[in-house]
Amino acid sequence: MEKIAVCGAGGFARETLFLLEQLGLAARVDALYESDAIWHERQVGGLPVLPLSRFEPSKGAMVIAIGSPKVRKAIWSALPVETRFPTLVHPSVSLSRSVNIGTGSIVCAGVVLTCDTSIGSQVQLDRCVTVGHDSVIEDFATLAPGAIVSGNCRVGFGAYMGAAACIREKLAVGDESVVGMGAIVVKSVPAGETHVGNPAKRLAGNQVRGP
Repeated sequence: MEKIAVCGAGGFARETLFLLEQLGLAARVDALYESDAIWHERQVGGLPVLPLSRFEPSKGAMVIAIGSPKVRKAIWSALPVETRFPTLVHPSVSLSRSVNIGTGSIVCAGVVLTCDTSIGSQVQLDRCVTVGHDSVIEDFATLAPGAIVSGNCRVGFGAYMGAAACIREKLAVGDESVVGMGAIVVKSVPAGETHVGNPAKRLAGNQVRGP
């Protein structure tokens, strides 16, 4: 039985442990891991937390359970090239046969993925996210609980959508951009920008804030 390591020791990592339990995979998890720079010895969820340098890909696969797209990408880049990344999909997820989901992605309880949607690698779709027809969620994007992506939309590489944010149909959220919690996007968001509010507008002072 292949072991599963979880990278992360915060709230989303604990939620991922719960997801693994619901998938019947909890017995395969032997440890949590975090960056050597912040590691300190302890237990989380009854499991030891180990420095990432001690992870051995020959002994199991790795789930990166960290909400920040930037941090997730940095961890992924630092792992050995032979690391395997399972894709986790909660049993309650509603998805059509025309949905594609990339490696290492985590799709949580209550998510709805309708027809002809594409979910990239290392994407996180938190609880009750909805993605409409013909939409694309690029690699390393994070959609927080309750986010809504309408049809024919694109959420770019490493982008972040806050809880209950909503995108109107046929729009794009650019690479590494941030849509704030509860924002209503009625115009496409350029790459690298932070947009908040209803209707969503660029954050005052050209500040870029994100996870």
